Amino acid sequence: MHLVFSYGTLQQTTIQLDLYGTTLEGITDQLKDYELLNHVVYGKYPAVRKALNQVVKGTVFNLTTQQLQITDQYEGEAYKRIMLQLNSGIKAWVYIEN
Repeated sequence: MHLVFSYGTLQQTTIQLDLYGTTLEGITDQLKDYELLNHVVYGKYPAVRKALNQVVKGTVFNLTTQQLQITDQYEGEAYKRIMLQLNSGIKAWVYIEN
């Protein structure tokens, strides 16, 4: 299983159903020292970037390897996946602007 921190569209049940055929249960968490930027990827989607003393709120989902591969395809070339530590102490994959 793979922990993924979502701050954007992956939190939407319609997107989850389209991608995985099911909805996901997650827990809320925060990403410290990053800020949320809206409409930066293709002028439509959010991204995060390093910013001291800022916090991004989101949801942590536990994905299977297959779901993680689907997510990688969904995020595409515009994002890259990196491992970051969240405020809770959990380490999770986060998609940041490529």
